Amino acid sequence: MFVFLQRDPYVKEERKRFSQEELYVIDGRLYLKATDKETGKMTYVEIREYLKQPERWELKSQRETKVEYGEGTGEFRWARGEEGSSVGLRLPKAPPFLKRKLALLPLKGFGAEAGMYDVADAFQGFLLERSLLGFPVPWESLRAFLEKSGLGTPREVGRDLVLLLGKGLGVQYVLALETCGPFRSGKEVLFSMGIKGYETLQGYLVLDLWIQKKAQSPTEVFEIAFEEALTKLEEFLENSGWFTRVVGTKGKEAMLLAGRKSGLGEGDLFSILDPLKGERKGRVRVKSLLGDDLCIISQTEGTLLGDNDLAFFEPEEKG
Repeated sequence: MFVFLQRDPYVKEERKRFSQEELYVIDGRLYLKATDKETGKMTYVEIREYLKQPERWELKSQRETKVEYGEGTGEFRWARGEEGSSVGLRLPKAPPFLKRKLALLPLKGFGAEAGMYDVADAFQGFLLERSLLGFPVPWESLRAFLEKSGLGTPREVGRDLVLLLGKGLGVQYVLALETCGPFRSGKEVLFSMGIKGYETLQGYLVLDLWIQKKAQSPTEVFEIAFEEALTKLEEFLENSGWFTRVVGTKGKEAMLLAGRKSGLGEGDLFSILDPLKGERKGRVRVKSLLGDDLCIISQTEGTLLGDNDLAFFEPEEKG
């Protein structure tokens, strides 16, 4: 299935030297994030360039963004990371039967281009089969939407693209995939994959994974890497809220960009939020399901619905 298997451009000693550092794949080469002591600027330096003048560079581990998750307190606000960037709307933790819709975008791969898409296709299938908390939009739907929007095949993820996918397809997170390998190194096969996750409410990075694995065969190394990626992705999704978009409003009825695949059923209740003002607009009930990824809703209370309103899970008050 995976037709490309190239030699690793780095020797074992080089990889071992930087095994504890965050490595970034750029045009098939491995880079470190570091500060140039001469200029004081943060940049990316190829590992062999770093080894030539290690005294020039100060390595910086990537700062983790702290994300606040709601516990149904009733307070809604834009959570802020350490550097002041919004990382999404604070929503109540959702039950596990509500699956988060994802858009997987293969962006970069070191090796034959067909190989990169083979890996992405395999990971897409792995998520569909194994993920309990999320599901990726089918390739056909994603590609058709991108073509219709005049975007073709994106080579990078920008804020406008993330927001567009959120509004147009109802996805909660866009996952940008980068791959490096597989490479044959002696008797072992090496493979690396990076996943950057962007929330679609404001387009900010909320998940950044880099996984490096080795095994005896391409099939085995993919399985190991995919399993670790899924575990970390599920940990993130487990602590996130659930939401989708309102479309096709007509009075007190509208549609949601979610359906059977997302775990919805007739009679389910959701709250509605104006994403611009951060204000509740009432409650809706799922009236009927339309195929696997749409449903019709009717408003049970509150002000009139609007296209692009958010429908989100909120526990019913006990009393």
